[in-house]
Amino acid sequence: MTENKNKTNHNTQGVISMKKTLLVVAMAAVLVLSFASAAFAVGPFYSTAYKNPGYPTADFAGTYLSWDIAESWAGNTGTSPHGGYTSTTNKCAVCHSVHTASPTGSVLTAYGPYSSYAEGCVACHGTSSTFTDVKMTADADGYISPHGTCTRCHTLNPHGAAGSVYPTLASKLLVASADANIAADIAASANGLNAGMFDGTGDVAAGLIMGTGYLCGTCHAQTFAVGVAGGNPTGGGNFTGHRVLANATTTWDESLYGASMSSTSTIAWNNAYGCDSCHNAEDASGGSAFPHGYVDASGAVLGKTIAGSSYIWLTTASDATLADAALLTKVAGPDGPPTALNTGDANTELLTQDGLCLKCHRSGAGAGVGLNY
Repeated sequence: MTENKNKTNHNTQGVISMKKTLLVVAMAAVLVLSFASAAFAVGPFYSTAYKNPGYPTADFAGTYLSWDIAESWAGNTGTSPHGGYTSTTNKCAVCHSVHTASPTGSVLTAYGPYSSYAEGCVACHGTSSTFTDVKMTADADGYISPHGTCTRCHTLNPHGAAGSVYPTLASKLLVASADANIAADIAASANGLNAGMFDGTGDVAAGLIMGTGYLCGTCHAQTFAVGVAGGNPTGGGNFTGHRVLANATTTWDESLYGASMSSTSTIAWNNAYGCDSCHNAEDASGGSAFPHGYVDASGAVLGKTIAGSSYIWLTTASDATLADAALLTKVAGPDGPPTALNTGDANTELLTQDGLCLKCHRSGAGAGVGLNY
């Protein structure tokens, strides 16, 4: 009897022990699966079987990380996936997927293979792209507005190699053509430039505006960015022009800036902050067409040599309400139909129309140039 009782106890203990073991194994399996869920929640390891709690499914649709959500995370620096890579940023996964890339794509991307770098740019920045609002005009013949190729202004490498030495400009993949002139004016404290604008520690928005103007000026001798009244930028050919960092104010002081008025006055009703304050043609989505896409009056993209396309993105209006704003378009002139080389009288007439100035310097309430000053 005693022997049978002992056997029964041993059997019971064995069953209990086995149950405990199975419970531990089951709990371990749950933990492993829960970690797997987290690991596959975002980025190149994302699986459609899981969803990151707290974020809409759209932010993780597909196998690549959404730039919108990556940009919102604290570790990401700058406003571009094209540079500023550190150990804590999440930028690589926006374009590359380690385990779930498209089999036909290039270098673990969903696109390609490409026959040129420009094709790679169009994949994300073409007019049909849903990735970004930075879009270019790419005509059926392959011409990319405004200069036929991205590399007039941008580096070949999407990671920013061989670009400007200034982080503000490098973040937009801008080339180094304007670096020398920018450096000269920073060193001389000229034209309102300072190092912080370009190294990311100061007014980066102003630095990008000024840097863009300096870059345009490396090819277009008549185009340069003026940061302060009467500024004479290096590379500007000893000329000055309208400031591109000017906000409309009611305290314009003629003793400081020079004007025909005898007291502090309001002389502008719209800001001139950025090149696209004047070059303000809009695309169909209401965004700025400058500097990547020529458009017609409806905002539809056109090649720059087509009659009806925007003429260097300019518009005219009778006052600052812009109620009657019209797109400046190329027209046939005395020297023939509009072409890329048309520099005849028709173009001169367009580029000196008063409406280019009245859209800022005359209010809709009967004040402004020609009215009270």
